Amino acid sequence: MPTWIAASQAFGATFPALDEYAVSSAAPLIAHLAGTGLRIEDPPIATVFVTVIDELMDDHPGRRLLYVSVPSDGRTLPYGQSQWSLALTGMWTVQAQEAVVDLHLDESDSWSPTVESMISGIRRVLRADADTLIVVAPEYRDEFRNLVDDPALIPRIISW
Repeated sequence: MPTWIAASQAFGATFPALDEYAVSSAAPLIAHLAGTGLRIEDPPIATVFVTVIDELMDDHPGRRLLYVSVPSDGRTLPYGQSQWSLALTGMWTVQAQEAVVDLHLDESDSWSPTVESMISGIRRVLRADADTLIVVAPEYRDEFRNLVDDPALIPRIISW
């Protein structure tokens, strides 16, 4: 490989950016590192879930905890976050996977579902399995509880 190609990958190209042709003068590594810096400064809310999952599991033994990452920050797919939470807690089963599918069934935009678009799925999942708890970020718990509008289901929407 010519040295100039290697140098352009490490330090960027020596020509002006040709954005209209989708050619950037920035090095791929630099572009990736910039995104990493943003994720460090403003991590996805799911990173908090990782730090509290053991405590939540201890507080609710024998219960399936299904994490709902809504509203989305646009950087993580909420459907994938729900699956990830099941794997993280060692609670993935075929039945649990079916619950994730059911939970996200009504979303019109899978990258940025709203609290309102998740409510019917949350009701279905909670009614189908008495051992499932829905875990949401603390700042959205009351909104989810108000919208679910079923006194039997409200206490099963929890946060950390």
